[in-house]
Amino acid sequence: GPQQSIRVNFAPATTQAIDGYVVDSGAAFGARAEGVKFGWDADLTSSAATSASSSPDARYSSFIPMNDHRWEIELPSGMYRVRVVAGGPDSVDAVCNIDVEDRPALRNTTTKFNHWLDVTVRAVVTDGRLTIRPADGSKNASLCFVEIEPSDDGTRLLSWLQLGFSSDNKAERCLPPNLRRLGWRQYVRDGALP
Repeated sequence: GPQQSIRVNFAPATTQAIDGYVVDSGAAFGARAEGVKFGWDADLTSSAATSASSSPDARYSSFIPMNDHRWEIELPSGMYRVRVVAGGPDSVDAVCNIDVEDRPALRNTTTKFNHWLDVTVRAVVTDGRLTIRPADGSKNASLCFVEIEPSDDGTRLLSWLQLGFSSDNKAERCLPPNLRRLGWRQYVRDGALP
């Protein structure tokens, strides 16, 4: 898997880049200057926006409305920690139902007291791409920025997770010896698994 984190800020192309972040200005999926492939399932460059309203820092002031569109980034198979920040400086009553790799990540609504929603989830990538998409009922959801980092659990547990937990015995059989000693339930309890 990749050794480093990838941080993406959703903003108009004219926005000044933020240190440590690459800019996604709404272009359709493809290769970027940074040597990474990411983007949307359609060209959304015209909807990338920045608000002059106050926000905690520049990452929060720009955004791209998702509507019915999905955003993807090419990644090696493995486990990742994915932070998603949705909303915007003026976002109110936006229903941010957002899935990461087809699992619920956010199910919340912005308010006048809380313009941003911030969540970190674990995701297992098996198809070479991490996908972030609006789920049923999503309305006016926008992405501000995402942070993706490889999770230490990744390679060790990927094959085991792919098999699923159809039975305790099957899961126990698939475990590497060091995990079998500790017991996989402990791993689940400690939140080391999604």
